Amino acid sequence: ILVSFNGKVAHDDQGRFKQTHCIFTDITERRRAEVVLQESEERLKEAQAIARIGRWELNFITNALHWSESIYDLFEINHSEFGISYEAFLGAIHPSDRDRVNQAFTQSLADRKPYEISHRLLMPDGRVKNVISQGRGQYGSDGESPRFMSGCKQGVSKHRRGEGECT
Repeated sequence: ILVSFNGKVAHDDQGRFKQTHCIFTDITERRRAEVVLQESEERLKEAQAIARIGRWELNFITNALHWSESIYDLFEINHSEFGISYEAFLGAIHPSDRDRVNQAFTQSLADRKPYEISHRLLMPDGRVKNVISQGRGQYGSDGESPRFMSGCKQGVSKHRRGEGECT
């Protein structure tokens, strides 16, 4: 079994050892659950990389945007160098598609309905990638205020050209 140990040593007024108090906790099942969760997360990452699909979430309360590793890979962006924000995301979209993507996003919030849109990404070297983006909002207890929006992006460039494989 695996155990967690927490102990304290008590001393008397002269600083001499008086007693110890120790608690041992069996953490075997918790450790097994952690391993299962870690393995599941690794399988999900592998599946996302193979499918060239990633998950994103925009929190309207904190204005934090979270991307899975696969989205960074799809956008060919190093996450340590990217100031992740909705505006930075729009900057990576092909200029001809930005307004349409932004409109789909904002209309989805206004209508309280999921959206799906195909658009292009403009890579720094001038290459263009085709992606499909989907998203849906989650609303607060008042039913009106959006709490966050989450969705996914999938690279479909080669698939669109009929080559049977996504990029």
